[in-house]
Amino acid sequence: MPDDLKPDNTFDPDPDGDIPGVVGNGIADLPVDRPADATMSARTDRPEAIGEPKEEEFPDLSSVMADEAVARPAEFQQLSPLPGASEAKNNIDLLLDVKMPVAIELGRTELSIAELLNLGPGSVVELNKLAGEPVDVLVNNKIIARGEVVVVDESFGVRVTQLLSPQERLQSLAQE
Repeated sequence: MPDDLKPDNTFDPDPDGDIPGVVGNGIADLPVDRPADATMSARTDRPEAIGEPKEEEFPDLSSVMADEAVARPAEFQQLSPLPGASEAKNNIDLLLDVKMPVAIELGRTELSIAELLNLGPGSVVELNKLAGEPVDVLVNNKIIARGEVVVVDESFGVRVTQLLSPQERLQSLAQE
């Protein structure tokens, strides 16, 4: 018989009595061969003990027939504008200090990985636009204008020649 089993087949966690804080056997003497469900203290005869809903929480819907249901459009309360809302709606001054990314695109092309690996000093990459053709002005990655490249005090710049209409902006988005 193992040392931690008593003669009555119960477990003693401290047979030598040298574990501090354990008085006697430390826990109620439980037979080792007792099934796990026998030691459970929760009552299962109460519905709330095992997670089943109480009967009064759910009404009896057995008497309701499907052909009695009627669909109606939802009715919503009319919203009234807040005082000063028309002023705020047209007040773009709130957005004037918001910074947006601006990029100028000379053109685009596609290269294979082998062509990319062969690039080096002096390599020329041909773009899809001709020399002298307008460049695209992009704000937040969306084309909003076209222009021509100029040099200003040894720096490149763009002179805007055309602002795109909303229809042209939609067409440029569809082409991407």
